[in-house]
Amino acid sequence: MDSKRSIGSIQVGQMSRASDLRDAVANAIQTALPTANVQTTVVANYAPEELDDPVIAVRVARRVITVEMGPSSRLVDIEIAIMARNPAQSGFPTDAKTEYRAVEIAAADTHDDLVESIIALWTPATVLAREQLSGHRLNELTQEVALDVPTYYENGLYFTTITIQFFDQLDED
Repeated sequence: MDSKRSIGSIQVGQMSRASDLRDAVANAIQTALPTANVQTTVVANYAPEELDDPVIAVRVARRVITVEMGPSSRLVDIEIAIMARNPAQSGFPTDAKTEYRAVEIAAADTHDDLVESIIALWTPATVLAREQLSGHRLNELTQEVALDVPTYYENGLYFTTITIQFFDQLDED
């Protein structure tokens, strides 16, 4: 596979299998959710004002290569960060009122619906779950809700990650 990438007018070397997989995951999400803002990234570093519309940032999180008394196996974790900013009224409440909580929950539920849409691309046993994606097959999918309370109250940021672990089928050849 000759996967070369250009940055401006600069041609960079061949991409790794993990990078190919990252791009394939981002493309699968973008195809299924054409109005979503899907980006590949190294670090999901967005300012609050960039998150008025949700951002889906896809990156290679880690690789685990096991070498035992036989062929090695490679697992690649692709992390999908879903980040959004809740409406302005969801800043730190001076009075914890029912109305405040209702707005906050409604915003979080809207973002969680986006998360569910991404998870539904792979579960249950969808085409993406059964077939190879860039030479890899689905192994595991987990979601972690990351809540940094001061950042949440200061900026109203919603942040969660989905980690999809893939088995590199190169090891089966």
